[in-house]
Amino acid sequence: MSLRLPPPAELPDSGDDRRSDSESSESEDDDDQNWDDWASDSLIRAPCLSLFDEKTFPSAEEALSYDRVSHGFDLNATCQKFSLDFHGRIRLVNYIRKTKPSPADLAALNGRESFLSSDEYLLPALEDDPLLQIQPDDWSDDDEEEETDSKDPAKRVKILERKLSLAQQSLAEYRAF
Repeated sequence: MSLRLPPPAELPDSGDDRRSDSESSESEDDDDQNWDDWASDSLIRAPCLSLFDEKTFPSAEEALSYDRVSHGFDLNATCQKFSLDFHGRIRLVNYIRKTKPSPADLAALNGRESFLSSDEYLLPALEDDPLLQIQPDDWSDDDEEEETDSKDPAKRVKILERKLSLAQQSLAEYRAF
C-alpha cells in the first residue's frame, strides 16, 4: 500500500535548500561508494581464461594460480621482477595472449624487450579481460617501497641495477620522441 502526500503549502527558505543540497550530495557520495564496491566485486568474480591454454576459471585469481601451478609462470612475480607499471603489466598480458609464447620463453625475458614499450600491446587481446582489470594487493606505482636500504649488498646492487635499466629505457624513449 502506498500513500501519496500533497506538496508542502510553503516553499522552504534558502537556508533549508542548502542543507538539502548537502544532504543530497552526501547521499550521492554514498551511492558512488556503493557502486565502486559493487564494480570491484564483479571484477573479482569475472570468468577468466588461462594465459596458456583454453581453460576458463571463475576468477582471475584462480586463473593466475592455475598458470603458476600448471605452467610455472607467475604473472605477479614477473611484473614485480621487471618493475612493470600498470601499462607494462597490460602490455605483458596482451603480448602473452596475442603471441602465445611458452612459459620457458617468458622465463627467458629480461624486462627490456621492445613489446614492453610498444603501444600495440596496450590494445586488449581479449575483450573485458579480467587480468587487465585487477591489480595485486602489493602492487604499487610507488618506487619508495623498494628496499634500497637493504643490508645485503648483492640485493641492493640488483635493485639499483634494475632502477638504472629503467632510467636508461626511459631516456631512450624520451630521445625517440
